[in-house]
Amino acid sequence: MDIFATGEIKQLVEKYKKEIEKYIYPSGRNMQLRETEARKIIRTVQKMKITELNVELELHYVVCCIEVIEDFGYWDQGYYVALEKMFYNATSGINELGVQEKYEERIIEIIHKASEFGLELSY
Repeated sequence: MDIFATGEIKQLVEKYKKEIEKYIYPSGRNMQLRETEARKIIRTVQKMKITELNVELELHYVVCCIEVIEDFGYWDQGYYVALEKMFYNATSGINELGVQEKYEERIIEIIHKASEFGLELSY
């Protein structure tokens, strides 16, 4: 509840980023991906209705997924669709908050990196 009193989300962002990373990055001998678990965390956080927190976690999810694609050459249509949907959720939140300038550089970097792997994200 402190989040509503102070508006400070940094601790929550860091906490949830670690949880998301735990599920996105492959583990075990079979390179088991569990990004669906990361999406469940984000859906749970969305219920808190803190748009800035949602945006931070959604963008982090997208960046992590792009890193998996880059590092492991992972290609799966469903994976790409989920990544794109998460990106557009984040950009929608950015527009809702009216903080386009704050996220502009990150968005450009994500779009550029994604394009290297055939993902056509736009903002």
